[in-house]
Amino acid sequence: MFRLFRLTSQSYKLTLADPMNETEKIQAEKRKVIIEAAVRTFVRNGYHGSRVSDIANEAGVAYGLVYHYFKNKEEILRTIFKENWSMLLRAVQEIEKSKKSLREQLEAIVHFILQAYRRNPELIEVIVLEVTRSPRFMEKESLALFTRVFTSFERMIMREKRKGGIRPGINPRIACYMILGSLETVVNGFVLQNLDARDEKAFEKARNTIVEIAMKGISKEAEPKRKTRKRS
Repeated sequence: MFRLFRLTSQSYKLTLADPMNETEKIQAEKRKVIIEAAVRTFVRNGYHGSRVSDIANEAGVAYGLVYHYFKNKEEILRTIFKENWSMLLRAVQEIEKSKKSLREQLEAIVHFILQAYRRNPELIEVIVLEVTRSPRFMEKESLALFTRVFTSFERMIMREKRKGGIRPGINPRIACYMILGSLETVVNGFVLQNLDARDEKAFEKARNTIVEIAMKGISKEAEPKRKTRKRS
């Protein structure tokens, strides 16, 4: 499987699939080469400006071999999203199962996603600029997969709210979309090169800023104290 998202913390390490035989390994490797070549081609030419022959040339394989694994370039783009977003979903669900605090869970999610960009910026660029802005993304299956990540994080917020750690007026679902939406905006900043992901200090500051603003916005401890009027 072509994997973008990988957890660095042992606490959230994902289990690998069952061992493959030699034939399956060869096929998986060829498939991986084609997908990675497609990513580079989409970044260079844009999805609409890319042809299957361009992907084959980039991968160094025969034109017909691409069709052996994929029906067309649309299926390649869909696969890029599905496989990598599924990996992100598994990671977020593992974080949800942990006994960590909401702040620690959010830190893990933010770190995971931002590190994914640093490891493979071209792939993130394709997902941000080509997948999520494509009408194909609105297909039922893709939307359902996309929503499950948000649902998992929403449950984390709801659990914290039941424990009394979230301000009473906060709607967990809206908070979930606002927090993850702000994280997506920062990633867009990296993709568009308005933010510098190469600077380690700036990168850490971006991560910490997202967490701090999010937690101060929803945490019960950060709730502003109401001033009491003095009776005359």
